[in-house]
Amino acid sequence: MIVRDRDPRFCKHGAKGMCDHCQPLEPYDATYQKDNNIKHLSFHAYLRKLIPRSSGTSSSPLTPLSYKVKVPCPTADHLPWPSGICTSCQTSAITLQSQPFRLVDHLEIASTDIVDRFLGAWRKTGLQRFGWLIGRYQPYDKVPMGVKAVVEAIHEPPQEGEIDGLTLGLPWEDEPHIRELAKSVSSPLTIVGYVFTDLDPTAEDRTKNIFKRHQGSYFLSSLEAIFAATMQNVNPMPSRSSPTGIFSSRLVTAVLTATEDGQVDISAYQVSEQACAMVDADMIEASVDPGIVRIKEEHRTPESARYIPDVFYRYKNEYGFEVKKSAKPCFPVEYLLVNVGLNDLRYRGDSIDIWYTGHIRISSKSESSIPFYQIQHRE
Repeated sequence: MIVRDRDPRFCKHGAKGMCDHCQPLEPYDATYQKDNNIKHLSFHAYLRKLIPRSSGTSSSPLTPLSYKVKVPCPTADHLPWPSGICTSCQTSAITLQSQPFRLVDHLEIASTDIVDRFLGAWRKTGLQRFGWLIGRYQPYDKVPMGVKAVVEAIHEPPQEGEIDGLTLGLPWEDEPHIRELAKSVSSPLTIVGYVFTDLDPTAEDRTKNIFKRHQGSYFLSSLEAIFAATMQNVNPMPSRSSPTGIFSSRLVTAVLTATEDGQVDISAYQVSEQACAMVDADMIEASVDPGIVRIKEEHRTPESARYIPDVFYRYKNEYGFEVKKSAKPCFPVEYLLVNVGLNDLRYRGDSIDIWYTGHIRISSKSESSIPFYQIQHRE
């Protein structure tokens, strides 16, 4: 509950009384969210909205999204996919929309030294870097029933940094050891997310970086959003409110990139449940344009069966009217993103002669043949 003080203008009762002007509000109160500029409900406030305390029910209100064809079909009236399909086993049409809640409301770096050490390799070599964020989850009092991720360390797994991106092996070999080591400290830690650099010094002043990620271009590229969804899918959050025992993920994606004034800052995101479900169903892929996500073609061959339902998204046209448009063959990547708040950290750029053209490659070290992702960011 959101506790409110006695309002001297409207409350006519004594110090121990209560009225409509000072009684506690529910954590999902829309007016409070608007007045305090809170865009997303916290996860637990969202749960409270789904199951009010007065309802007395103990059901599981959260069902993880799935856009895969149900195999076998619930009706069992036809051959299984891809030989047959019906309205009972196929996915309904999807409308992309803003997610009303987020699993992590704030990302906090315990010390600026943590990021300074991480930037050390970039300063010396000019190569882009990737690291896992190790920390803990704590209550966040700026959002009702909020949760923040506090980063205590950054672990850099084996990687091949490049001037225009990096190559990262997955799964990373020392993950079990790092997770066990994090748990063994006096105040147990866990992997709360990951961070990578996207820094491109300007030609005129090498102490400043090119401002590339903004409202007019993109915040996360389509490749990065798909990678984030893949990582969130393999790092689910345990939840008693889901019949499967898991729901979504608290893994945060952080980017060290340039601000409008050329300094280095951190932006933090998660991708939506819809994004994770679309990646799990193999529905989307990266585009040459970093701000655009492509929807894959449907296949019904046994070796590469893929069902693609109708996908739509809404936007306001030049006349201010809301328009529903088909997302095939592509749609803007921002429909998959959820912003995460961040404590204010800024760093001065370093004089390094590099040029970032912006691709990231992620390869698999497993025996199965999994192609790497590759994308070229074009100005």
